[in-house]
Amino acid sequence: MDHQAPKSGPVATPVATALSAEPLASSANAAPAEPPVAQTPAEKSAAEIARSRQGKAILLMCLVCFTFGMQDGFSRYLGGKYSPMFIIMLRFWFMAVFVVVLAMRAPGGIRAAVHSKRPVLQVIRGVLLVLEILVTIEAFVRLGLIDTHAIFACTPLLVVALSGPILGEKIGWRRWVAVGVDLWGS
Repeated sequence: MDHQAPKSGPVATPVATALSAEPLASSANAAPAEPPVAQTPAEKSAAEIARSRQGKAILLMCLVCFTFGMQDGFSRYLGGKYSPMFIIMLRFWFMAVFVVVLAMRAPGGIRAAVHSKRPVLQVIRGVLLVLEILVTIEAFVRLGLIDTHAIFACTPLLVVALSGPILGEKIGWRRWVAVGVDLWGS
């Protein structure tokens, strides 16, 4: 095995520089180290942006789950004392405050937010939403939160199971096995 001899000349290591009486010529002329400059958003790497967005998304998802859980708990509590229609009215009034604030900040303002190409479908969608919340509050009162959420957790499975016979979609055997296992676990 052939070893190469080390190259001659001074080695610029922190220990060698600190111990030598004369600093190296190249290090003597070097400018003092500047503190790192904060990067602009354009200079950040895609990985850093993805990590920051991922963390933000996780926090927002936790906040949303907590908010909906509290909302369901309040609906269950109030459902035992007040009419479900009154509770729905309260929910929509509080939601309307946030929607109006967001719409005012958006380009075009409220006028652009309320404009719809299909107003009849929007009204039907709103009525269906009110009916769904009405049924949900009744379920919270009669079945309790746990049983109601267990039923709601099965909804995506039922959609997959019924999409074949009703919509004519082809569902592979792996999805049927997943639906069966999940329904068995529920």
